[in-house]
Amino acid sequence: MGDSPLSSPAMQKQFKTMGIVMGSMFVWNRSGISMDVETAAGAQNMWYLRYFYVAMQGCQVLLCLDLWRRTRAREAAGSVERMQKGERCQAMVNEQWLDGEVSESGKKDSQVMSVLVDEGLLRDRNVAGLNQRHEVRKLHKCERPFSPMEVAQHKATDGSDDGSCKRKHCSSNNVGCDVCAASPMDVDWDDNTVTEWKTQAMHDSDQIFADVKQVLVSCVIVGLIHYKWGTYQPLLLQSVLMPFNTLDKPLFCVNYRGEEIKRPFAKAGANPMMDMYNEQMKQLGMADGKGKKNRKTQKAAQKAALKAKKR
Repeated sequence: MGDSPLSSPAMQKQFKTMGIVMGSMFVWNRSGISMDVETAAGAQNMWYLRYFYVAMQGCQVLLCLDLWRRTRAREAAGSVERMQKGERCQAMVNEQWLDGEVSESGKKDSQVMSVLVDEGLLRDRNVAGLNQRHEVRKLHKCERPFSPMEVAQHKATDGSDDGSCKRKHCSSNNVGCDVCAASPMDVDWDDNTVTEWKTQAMHDSDQIFADVKQVLVSCVIVGLIHYKWGTYQPLLLQSVLMPFNTLDKPLFCVNYRGEEIKRPFAKAGANPMMDMYNEQMKQLGMADGKGKKNRKTQKAAQKAALKAKKR
């Protein structure tokens, strides 16, 4: 039962959401509350629902502001993260943060003895005697896909005489890409993804801004649907689902429950059925875990099929 695809976290979350939606609609329909705007009671109930929806969305925004305040306060106080030799980090050198990697760690994983930083035109410098809480920050590997504009800019020509692709130009640029500002080793051209190295505070702040953006976009969409067709179901469902979704968010668990969750946070799959299919294909060796079929495995299967036919 533990290996069943239906027991995956994505499917469990999907079942939970469906249960909340069906349960809330059942309770609402059985309550007998009138939402007919043609009657005085129905119009009054509609306004109550609107006030409740606005209040819930306002609470979500206030929660994001409090999370941002906690993130900034934690960054100012400093934090000790487990770091080992070879991991990327930032070190405070000459009152500025420079990227580098841990060159020597102590007996404990949470101790950093020295950091090898890159000072641009100067040679690499080994900085020792650092206070990890205030002078060393761990960098977390965060992958993101190229935006449509970045894809177009990477494929555009750079105006050279031979019309070479800007993608090739950026690949040979040791300083960094002119479009995505990433080093060549952090760009995956096959998947059109770029790896960004962020501190804990930067990662959490990006998550908070993404949540605020999601709240504003959902308010606009739900508001337009309600204004255009006068339906109340989107207001009700959004007001009920929002608290349950908030309780499951990693930032809420870290700041209010005291849980330790590794950065970057795992992204929730937009399509649980596709995630389940990719997981099954990965177990069979037919995919690389990102939904892409393994070409080597396919070619080997085709060769084996041809040999079987010849026999």
